[in-house]
Amino acid sequence: MIVSGEADAALVLEDLSYVIFQNLTIRGGRHGVSIARSHHIRFENCHITGWGQDGNPQENSHGIVIRAGGPEEVPVHAIVVQDTVIDEPLGNAGDWGSGAPNGPHGIYVEG
Repeated sequence: MIVSGEADAALVLEDLSYVIFQNLTIRGGRHGVSIARSHHIRFENCHITGWGQDGNPQENSHGIVIRAGGPEEVPVHAIVVQDTVIDEPLGNAGDWGSGAPNGPHGIYVEG
């Protein structure tokens, strides 16, 4: 699965349950995978690569972003990432001199 770097995510998972991804390569997008309002999602032996923003990004990008949402939303839970490689993000990170830098992060839980 390959998408343009301008897409928000190469793989968007919303309102899903009991899904297993095995032996899948996911390439591209600002985020490799975006998960919201989902539960019991498993990644086994996958490769998430080539995600992010070129150059010196002004915003963060993530290999996997888990959007936990607010109290009114279905909570994201039971996400398993096993034997999966998240590597080769695009772009650079800033220095730590002014705090946590913008740029690529492997897995991020939002909310």
